[in-house]
Amino acid sequence: MEQFPQEGAEGVNVIHNLIHQLNLSARRAVEQGQQSSETIPPQLQPLTKPKKKKTIAEVKADAARKTREKRALNAEIARLKKEEDQRNRQKRLEERRREVEELSQPEETEEERQEVIDNQEEIIIESREEAGEPTTT
Repeated sequence: MEQFPQEGAEGVNVIHNLIHQLNLSARRAVEQGQQSSETIPPQLQPLTKPKKKKTIAEVKADAARKTREKRALNAEIARLKKEEDQRNRQKRLEERRREVEELSQPEETEEERQEVIDNQEEIIIESREEAGEPTTT
């Protein structure tokens, strides 16, 4: 049991006794804590080591690396987009060339077509006359 100083004892002795009692109780608590930590089964102890904090230099290096990677990715995206735009431009140019070629080719007018038909009919009629067949048109 705790012993309290008798009444009228000097104040210094009272303080020393209280400090001594605090020290003893602190030692007991530390000893009990050590004993309880030694008895923790290994499966309950943490499996991983605590994560090491990064230094400022490491944080800056990571940020610079991420920035470089992002810039490289954006440059690749821009390059691919530029190539696609170039292909699309080339396709449109080819289509326009074909349209211009089609439009620039002279179309037969109705009169020219009729002349060709008439000439073919005359050739047929002449060939029939030579063969001695009756001609009716």
